[in-house]
Amino acid sequence: ANNLVGGTGGSMGYETAPFINPSVMVEIDTWQNTDVGDISQDHIGISSNGNINHNLSGPVQAHPTLTNIETGNDYEFRVTWNPAIAQMQVFFEGSLRKTMNVNIVDVVFGGDPLVFWGLTASTGGAVNVHSFCAEELLFASYLGGLEVMPQGPWSICQNETLDLQVSSEDDALNAYWQASGTSSLVVGEPGE
Repeated sequence: ANNLVGGTGGSMGYETAPFINPSVMVEIDTWQNTDVGDISQDHIGISSNGNINHNLSGPVQAHPTLTNIETGNDYEFRVTWNPAIAQMQVFFEGSLRKTMNVNIVDVVFGGDPLVFWGLTASTGGAVNVHSFCAEELLFASYLGGLEVMPQGPWSICQNETLDLQVSSEDDALNAYWQASGTSSLVVGEPGE
């Protein structure tokens, strides 16, 4: 519906709309709006809550070598979020362009880890193609759907081992132990 559009041109369909708070925006911007701190190169910046002034992380050149990405080519773009260390990383054409260390779950989303995501774009009086093809979407919605067998609590003595198997109750998710890289973790140290 048109009432869900946050604005045209420099607003990138994001600014001032009431449905955009709370939110995080990773922008790919091909126009310099000096009033919000844009750099002259086509750039990437991170903003929140309908602001377009890079209030979470300032702009950097989008492409590792090209200042202008309006070439008619498609570019690889990837965003990762690691909640364990509160780190967001943004990659463009396989190159790490931004690292932001902010606990966005607490700072932006009020502690709620379950959020919606989407895309928006605008050009104002200019012309630009905005499209995407999702090659891979990986996410874990919550950790409540994990099962560890045997069920704890566990304790083992000297010269004993414990084989823990983790699985996801959600067919769309796979669970792995970080230490082993598999669903199986063998514990060989005595303790609880």
